[in-house]
Amino acid sequence: MKLVAPRTVVPMHYATFPVLTGTPESFDRELKKRHVKAGLRIINIGETIVLGAG
Repeated sequence: MKLVAPRTVVPMHYATFPVLTGTPESFDRELKKRHVKAGLRIINIGETIVLGAG
């Protein structure tokens, strides 16, 4: 995250395969632990969003 410095992060692919045990909540805790300033946008499985360039 430090190299890219995104404004928003969107976790995806969680809970899509048995080996992927992470959750958006654990990702959020990790962001806070690392003092990442990016906003977290959680989407539901199958949901789509539009990301703007500006």
